[in-house]
Amino acid sequence: MLYDAGDQDVLVARITSQQQNSKSDFKIPDWRKYGLLDESYIRLGKLATIEKNFIVRKLGALEMNDIMKVKSLMSNMFDLQ
Repeated sequence: MLYDAGDQDVLVARITSQQQNSKSDFKIPDWRKYGLLDESYIRLGKLATIEKNFIVRKLGALEMNDIMKVKSLMSNMFDLQ
């Protein structure tokens, strides 16, 4: 989950094992530690809003260092200069 505004919806990004050559993909380091089955990527170019009741379980959470990298990548994606 990327963002929770406090209502019934949350903003999420796709996580996939399919490698792409996109500037908006983040390769998850230590993916095994998070219980993922294969090397995985967060697709920040594939954002979606979903209802919280569709969330079945939490897979894990990135460490702060990686969260900062994802935030920087998102900031660069939406840079309008």
